[in-house]
Amino acid sequence: MHEKTEGNPFFAIQFLTTLAEAGLLRFDSDSAVWIWDLARIRAKGYTDNVVDLMVGKLKRLSGATQTALQQLACLGNVVEFATLTLVHGRLEEEIHTALWEAARTGLIFRREDSYAFLHDRIQEAAYALIRRASVRRHTADWRVLLANMTPDSLAEHLFDVANQLNRSVVLLIDRDEKAQVATIHLRAGERPRRPRPTRRRVSIVGRHGAPRRKRLD
Repeated sequence: MHEKTEGNPFFAIQFLTTLAEAGLLRFDSDSAVWIWDLARIRAKGYTDNVVDLMVGKLKRLSGATQTALQQLACLGNVVEFATLTLVHGRLEEEIHTALWEAARTGLIFRREDSYAFLHDRIQEAAYALIRRASVRRHTADWRVLLANMTPDSLAEHLFDVANQLNRSVVLLIDRDEKAQVATIHLRAGERPRRPRPTRRRVSIVGRHGAPRRKRLD
């Protein structure tokens, strides 16, 4: 186990869960012991990369859920319902239906008014499922968000926005848009990054009445 996961607790949990789902690890209630087949486990050739492992797990979800997770991953680690409905033009109940399977399996959490990935590596795996051509969708999503952000909101989310725009920069053609993105990166580079003790939601405080950003305790 340590050889495969190098002591990473998240990787270890996900690896054990994968083995159990594949029937390679089970609990014998009669003997009160765990039983595994090391030869079969090695024959499976499981990856040493946690993101690759999670990609394999996500691929076992329905196509609709995979697509919904990809869209969620494009917007951040924690995204409010209002942001999802604004960007994707869908009813809130449609979004809940699409993400229900992922929430049931514990890959994401449904909060009071937002969805959160269980771990950054799950978000990374969901984004890795997106084909290169689909990066255009990511770019379109962030165009909508930027159009609805006030200067104060952009300043508050500066590092998150700059990080997400890095994935879209190769698709930018308009000179004004390139200049806007360059300015965002310059501001992010000049600002010292302060440690954030709590996870925060990605939200829009914009011109169209989107909800305010709150802290997750």
